[in-house]
Amino acid sequence: MRNLLSIFLLLLCSLAGAQEHPMLHYTVEDGLPSDMVYRVYRDSKGFLWFATDKGIARYNGITFTKFTTDDGLPDNEIFAFTEDHQGRLWLATFNGELCFFKDGKFHTAHNTSFLPPTTSANPVERLNVEYDSSVTIIRKWDVLNIKGEKVIHNFSLASSTLSTADLFSRLAQEKTGPGKYRLITNGNVFDVFCAADRCNVQRVSSNQFDKYLVNELNWFWSVMQDQTYLVNEKYVFDGALNIRKQLPDGFIISHYIYGVFRSRGQWIILTDKGAFIDDDGPVLTNKKVSGVTEDQCGNYWFTTLGDGVFVIPKYFSRYKIIHNAYDRKPEYSREVGGRLLFVTENADVSMLHDGTVSTVLPGNAYTPRSSWGHYLTAYFIGNNFSYYWFSDYFSVHIPNLLAKPQQVVKKRFDHRYRLKKIFFADTNMYFSSNETMLKFIGTFDRGMARDYKILNDTNFSKHIYHAAQAPDKGIWYSDGKGLAAIRGDSTVKLKDIANKMFKAFEFCGSYLVGYTHNNQLIVCNNYYGDAVYDTIFSKNCIWDKLYPLDSFHLLASTNELYRLITVGKPAGGRSTATVIDNPFVPLRADAICVGDSSCYFFKKGSITTIAKHELLSASGLPVVSFSEIASSKRRYSIDPIVSIPFAESKNITIKFSTLSFSSKLVSYQYSLSKGNGDNWIDIKDEQINIVNSRYGEYVVKVRAKTPGSSYSTPISLQLTIGRPFWATWWFITLMVGVATAI
Repeated sequence: MRNLLSIFLLLLCSLAGAQEHPMLHYTVEDGLPSDMVYRVYRDSKGFLWFATDKGIARYNGITFTKFTTDDGLPDNEIFAFTEDHQGRLWLATFNGELCFFKDGKFHTAHNTSFLPPTTSANPVERLNVEYDSSVTIIRKWDVLNIKGEKVIHNFSLASSTLSTADLFSRLAQEKTGPGKYRLITNGNVFDVFCAADRCNVQRVSSNQFDKYLVNELNWFWSVMQDQTYLVNEKYVFDGALNIRKQLPDGFIISHYIYGVFRSRGQWIILTDKGAFIDDDGPVLTNKKVSGVTEDQCGNYWFTTLGDGVFVIPKYFSRYKIIHNAYDRKPEYSREVGGRLLFVTENADVSMLHDGTVSTVLPGNAYTPRSSWGHYLTAYFIGNNFSYYWFSDYFSVHIPNLLAKPQQVVKKRFDHRYRLKKIFFADTNMYFSSNETMLKFIGTFDRGMARDYKILNDTNFSKHIYHAAQAPDKGIWYSDGKGLAAIRGDSTVKLKDIANKMFKAFEFCGSYLVGYTHNNQLIVCNNYYGDAVYDTIFSKNCIWDKLYPLDSFHLLASTNELYRLITVGKPAGGRSTATVIDNPFVPLRADAICVGDSSCYFFKKGSITTIAKHELLSASGLPVVSFSEIASSKRRYSIDPIVSIPFAESKNITIKFSTLSFSSKLVSYQYSLSKGNGDNWIDIKDEQINIVNSRYGEYVVKVRAKTPGSSYSTPISLQLTIGRPFWATWWFITLMVGVATAI
């Protein structure tokens, strides 16, 4: 099943250059029992389960919880999972023992009476949940069907007229009637009729089937996250043999296929050479990809045999990463015409285009080596790919970086200031330095004049904190006196905003957003006139750099997580700053560049490209659920109403579980109240301890949030603590009677 498809997809990969999808990677160092992971499964509550050769693990997006034979597993080597309609998670064990997990406990023949024991090694090959809610367990030598707590049939494959190897590997999930299964083997279709302890086989003749059932084709069933398909070298079928997908001609025979999975209109084919995705080429190239599912947020989780678990984003086509893109720190970057151009410390000018990074201008071609890495060198790349470089008393202008050959104009520019930024307004060039705002007087055409004009009052301020360009191309700067704008050859202190001293600021549509030296973030509307201010305090972070995304949003880097600043209409009143809960955004990037539709994050030699609207997406809310209620004497089942006698009420523990695949940083609140009012209290752990409570009815609520989300919808239950005997009506009546008699 293997030739041309792999050639075709590998060709797509090679055309994409060095571009890949960013991904997360988990191994035993992160909490997995083993890096040999056979399968991943998402249960009905959203937890991810991983089957390995050294036990299993459950993951909630925050931590892995490992289970082995010490915790009740009948075998540490587990191949797969499936969940039935009763919420029982069935496990495919290597030793063949029947086992399911429910209510925090592993159920086997040793502690659950309706499960038959296994007397010899008989590995579970597959688990099927049937249309009638029963579960079929297909082992190497027999097949069982269990509905509820009753074994419906248990027959040995040795009694079949077919090869046992063919039968266990080809038994279809489709159950066409009670005790009736469909079997495909040796190019034929059979119906298998199962009684309590035996099965009979009858061949099915059908033109529909015979058209595709050719003896020389390889067939296998794929079961992945409750999706079941029949696959041969040409087609993917559903259980009724309806064609769902035609495979490209020439599937490479040398590829071993572990399964297929369909999600959001795309087919994912898992092989020992990677996972192949329709129209997007392979991921995890040359890894043995054994399983796949989606988490609560829609991200894809891939298991591998020997390399642990990998995660790629939900809309992975909106994320790209290019490794080994640079080796010196980027100092300037800009997107021009869909191409990312950036300058590194050694003055190399590189370009990212069509997934490939190339050097368009080596630094040693136009700068003396002594200028490399000069403190606060200034750069500028124009819309027509023109390039300007200033350092010390030396400058370079290249009219078109993409021209062949490039025209390099070198000139001297005598100044005594450390330049930081270059701006263009109309046809004029301006500079910001550590101390001054300069206007360049001269031209690169026939030589460069050595004149410049200082625009700010250097007698008052000896430091320029920041400079930025407004949407109307006006240039603004902040110094020790406040905020000013450049008009012509002079600076103007504006009416109302002039006294604001910003450490850094940027323009976002009609808004000016900046932060002060005491770390207050200020949003200013109508900055040319009667300014209107909105203040956002530190938000438990130290503001760093601001990057406008569009007319209403800015990306802010901080000392820890990124923030999304929203102003204007989308903010619905006050401006907001929310944490970006996106695990695929590289934290503490070396540099960031915002383009027309994408953001570029430079970090440790790699460039990650992320569609801007992915940064604007709301964070997924965490999901909480009660997992255990216990008194000092016993555990109680999780029900809407839980009643506990007063004698057991001195110490009540309520535990809950959390799902959060957008952020590992989750905070919790609980409320314990009588009546309709809530009394929210912060807690750190997934546990509530109620000590010495009075009798009566209480409402217990729990909610959770991540740094970038609001609180989730609370879960609740009614906790009833029974009356003590001395508070019952009969005891009170008795005491009144005794008192009256006395």
